[in-house]
Amino acid sequence: MHVQTSPPALRTPLTAAQREIWMADRATDDATAYTTALVAHAHGPVDFPALRSAIEDTMSRSQATRVRFVTADGQVFQETIDQLPPCEVVDLRGETDPPAAARAWIDAALARPYDTSTGPLLRTSLLRVGDEHTLAYLSAHHLVLDGTAVGLMLSAALTRYGRTLAGDPEPGEQTWEAATLATADERYRTSPQFVADERFWLEQIAGAPPPPRLLDDLQPVARRAIIVPVPLTADERVRLYGCGRELGVRTAGLLLATLAGFLYRRTGRHDLLLATPMSGRITGELRTQLGTLATVLPLRVRLRSGTTWRQLAGDIDATLRAVHPHSRFRGEDLRRSLREAGAPRRLLGVGANVLPMTTRAFSAAGLQARLEILSSGPTGDIDVFFEVDAATGEAALSFHGPAGQRPAMTALAQEYADYLRALLADPHTVLGPPLRAGTEPSRSGDDDADADPAALPLTGTVPGAQEWVLAHDDPATADPGAEDPAADDPAHEASLLAAARVLTVPTPPRTDAAQVRAIVDALAAAHPELALRVGRTVPGLWEYVPGPTPDGQALTVLAPGSAAGAGGVPGAVSMTWLPGRRQDPGVLTISAHPLLLDAAGSALLADDLAAAFTTVADGGQPVLPPAHDPQDVLDRCADR
Repeated sequence: MHVQTSPPALRTPLTAAQREIWMADRATDDATAYTTALVAHAHGPVDFPALRSAIEDTMSRSQATRVRFVTADGQVFQETIDQLPPCEVVDLRGETDPPAAARAWIDAALARPYDTSTGPLLRTSLLRVGDEHTLAYLSAHHLVLDGTAVGLMLSAALTRYGRTLAGDPEPGEQTWEAATLATADERYRTSPQFVADERFWLEQIAGAPPPPRLLDDLQPVARRAIIVPVPLTADERVRLYGCGRELGVRTAGLLLATLAGFLYRRTGRHDLLLATPMSGRITGELRTQLGTLATVLPLRVRLRSGTTWRQLAGDIDATLRAVHPHSRFRGEDLRRSLREAGAPRRLLGVGANVLPMTTRAFSAAGLQARLEILSSGPTGDIDVFFEVDAATGEAALSFHGPAGQRPAMTALAQEYADYLRALLADPHTVLGPPLRAGTEPSRSGDDDADADPAALPLTGTVPGAQEWVLAHDDPATADPGAEDPAADDPAHEASLLAAARVLTVPTPPRTDAAQVRAIVDALAAAHPELALRVGRTVPGLWEYVPGPTPDGQALTVLAPGSAAGAGGVPGAVSMTWLPGRRQDPGVLTISAHPLLLDAAGSALLADDLAAAFTTVADGGQPVLPPAHDPQDVLDRCADR
């Protein structure tokens, strides 16, 4: 097919993405490694001349796909050519087994490499499998189209086809120039945003362990991936998609959380780097551009101790929102920055790719369709593809990996399917490290350091509290003829509650009640004085007596949106927790009498709680160093 273009020798610099792909393509021994392809299984009557014309006209409007790559003066350029292959119509209806013949045709097409020095680097075909069953095949070299651009081109062609059938006049349709992306790319790479993005990603991976892997004996060069489906039934795929609504989380976070949980179970690692393709189209202009912009960046996922599917999905969603403004940065630039800083490291292992498989353009043209990814480019380890079809309400999963690893990939896909089934059966199960609260061994050199806390005295007269007693309960002001108040006198209990000191501590967004309870258990284990209660025997005489242990099970969990407040046993420590909404932090409220919790004690508890929440966020256990035993508390009061 010949089209009118600007002069054939028009040369345009490569974008950063194209430079990296061009070099990687030359380094591999698989000439099809950088082929991207999909097929649409369409059902319904098709006007083949009209559809073929729509596809060819759409391709002709894209200068970005009508290029070849040439070397001149030591540099690589993309040079516009004036031809594209026609959209081939292949009639397989006369074959003995048309679907099998179509699959064989596709396999042969995928095995045909592209010659980047001559072009063209785009192919389309229509396969007639039945009278109303058509396969629309689209393939391109990754140098000219990434996965997003393939979808854009297919959608544009179908929109044009639908208008032709409806007899609508042709609007002024968009054209795609090769220089547009090159200019935008150069502008970005010399901008302050590029510097900010580099800083952001270096901070993101600081201190991260090496990325996880699922396969052994990996080849050092890239090769085209084979695809192994994760064997879920249709009902399970629908159930998986529906869990997003059930748990109140977004689909991307929901699906990526299953992979993070699966990797934790296999590796025991709670700090993960997932090789995540990102479209790089963060502006309105870029979102409509054909070409190659996609990049692969290390998405850091941390599993909190005790994390649930819902919590982990929310944490991943928050991470995705944070990285999106910086997702134009390239993984190759990140590796280069690390090398220049003298800290080279491996960044990519297991991959995760969430794809919205929309077929709206087919529906608009009167066709019902299903999209199938045939080739997504090269792979090293396993890349997990999550194909989300909102129209049918299901999520399909597949493993993309090296051709020589099919047996291992098949076994892993089955293991992942079993993991997902268990998760669907109990969506509230813990995905990350379990919670175990406790205290560290005492660092004190005291002889009583190893004493049983239960054997330590928990009662006694409060010494050294004269300042508070004189200010609030001066025995000289008591009525000598008045009867001594009973410990359970309602007025006395009300005064104890009114005198309570209240400490409020923010809890991280999406914190789970089980995590707060475990941290409260750790706090109680580290601070046995929290199990005391203060009471007045007679005016001016106060004592410590045993009180209720403020363990996690006794924690009062309020409904989201409730008013946070303090209450509990008069004179004792009580704790309530108000969960946050979505991205808002929650509030843990600790209420205690000033003789149990003074200003210094409040600061100590706040520091311990902050440390415990940080440890849980890092996948550790909420274990705190032990504080002084109750007798030491009494002695300290006496020494004040």
